Parts: sequence; structure tokens; C-alpha cells
Amino acid sequence: MKKAIIFIMYVAVVTIIFSGCNCDLSGSNEFILFDTVTIKMDQTLYSDNNLWVRLDSITRDTRCPEGYQCYIQGGAEAKFTVGYRDTSISFKVSTDSLLYKTFDHLNNSLSTLIFGIISVEPERQSLDHVISQRRYKVDFVLEEGMMVYKPNIYLYPRKKCKLDVSLDFPQAGEVVKSIPDYPGEWKNIKVQPSGVINNFYNYLFYEAALPDRWQYDEGWSVKTDDLEIFFRENMIEYGFNAKEINDFILYWIPRLKNHPYYNIYPQYTEKVDELVTLNISIEPESIMRMFYVIEGSDEISYIPAPGIPEFNAEGFVVRE
Repeated sequence: MKKAIIFIMYVAVVTIIFSGCNCDLSGSNEFILFDTVTIKMDQTLYSDNNLWVRLDSITRDTRCPEGYQCYIQGGAEAKFTVGYRDTSISFKVSTDSLLYKTFDHLNNSLSTLIFGIISVEPERQSLDHVISQRRYKVDFVLEEGMMVYKPNIYLYPRKKCKLDVSLDFPQAGEVVKSIPDYPGEWKNIKVQPSGVINNFYNYLFYEAALPDRWQYDEGWSVKTDDLEIFFRENMIEYGFNAKEINDFILYWIPRLKNHPYYNIYPQYTEKVDELVTLNISIEPESIMRMFYVIEGSDEISYIPAPGIPEFNAEGFVVRE
């Protein structure tokens, strides 16, 4: 098990258990994250644990049968209920979407969960084939994800303009909190060259539920007392300006006091784009997205140091 604090220019907590097999847990109540698990209709798994999962129904099945040429491939939609003690959440997730449903803590007692359908059985035999509900089985994955707190998107156009900003999550995820309100108030926003948005905001803020699929191969190990100096120097090297750095320092440095050392893993624009796609209706000429993954440690760690990519702030600049 690995416990980490995740900073996407700001912070989140993640607990991950790694495993990997295809398991039919019909007779088991062992809860295993990241395994592909088979569940039958009306079956409840892990009922002896605080956390439990139930397959309620297949609410739609328009999958194209094997061997048929279909204009639209269609998909299957399943309704599940996931519970924790006396609290439960029901939701639908389909095979013809991103496959994943993300939801926050149940009764503030669980980390963020990411729920994904792998496959639905049996296959449809023909276009008019109707499958009995009791025959359905679903292979799913339930993984523990993370809440990403306080990423800031700074926009500096050449001249005052109106534009739309949106986010996509190619590997699962969703916005759970934002200022101004996402997605409605991220459309047709007025942005000044100074970065002021709608004559009020200095940046677009959001929090998101995401899987932990960052890089942990390169980084730095920093003593807690040296964190402020480290971040100021490091963020200057990446190309952040004084105000952006102060936004980070003033909020997070007082909150990093639980360990004597912290391992810091940088995530550059290309990696960030793999998990959170940033869409802007007026294409920036310079964009730099820099996320930190930060993991508390009781001793100094020896991690290969990364190279710092060059960033030239020219024209319409975006930094996150």
C-alpha cells in the first residue's frame, strides 16, 4: 500500500492497493481493488465488509452482435449500487462511454472511487435478441482514486477577449468543485491580458476525482524545512511568475508539516494532458501545465533528478 499526497499545482491524497487478476468473487467477501471482478444480476459482493457492491439491472443493451455490420456499435448500460455502512449511491455506467463512474467519499469515510465496466455477458446473438435480466453478468473494476485539490488555470491573452474553457478526462475522472461554476460559467468568459477573468477572478479553479496514473520515476527528495525555498526556485525555473508562485506557497507550505521529508515527482504538460485535457476555444501560443505529486517520507530518498523542460512565454500564454 502506498499513501501519497498529490499536488496538481495543489494537493490531493491517494491510497492505492496494487493487484491484478480476473476474479469471480461469487463466494468471496474479500475486497480487492484493481482486480477485474465478475458480478451476477442482483448479486451483492463484499457484504461482510463495510463497502459493498450490487448489480441492480441492465438498463440498456444495444450492442452490435458479433458478425453483424452495424452503423452504430451501441453499448450496454448497467445500474449499480455501491454502499458504505448505511450510506449508498446508485448510478449507471455504460460500455459505450469512457466506461468509468467517479464519485467522492461515501459518508466522508472512503477515498474517491473509480468504477469501470470491462465487459457485459452474454453477447447478443442477433439485432432482435432480448437477453433475460437474470442471465447477465458484468466484469467490472473498482479502484481507489484521488481527489485533486486546487489546480489553478491562469490565462494571459494578447488582448481582451471572450473564450470558452473546458476539461476532458480521457482515463476517467470528473470535476467535483469549481470557481466559477463549471462548466456553465467557464463559457464565454471575458479575459484581460493581465489574467483577470470576468473583472473578478485571477484564475479558473477546479477540483477533480482522478485515477493515480502519474510518473514516479524522477523527482526530488526535500527536507520539510527547505520546501518553501525549493518550490520558489523550482517554479521559477519552470516559468511561473511571482503571483502564481505565491498563490501556491501561501496555501500549501503551512499544510506540509506531517513528515520530515517529501518526495516530489513533477508531471509535465504531456503527462498532464493524458489525464486531464485542457480545451480553450482560442488556441494559446504558449501553454505550460505543471503538476506535482508529493509523497511524505520519514527519511531522505534517492530519486533520479528530472530535466526541466524549456518554456517560452510568448503571445497568448496559459499556465496551470
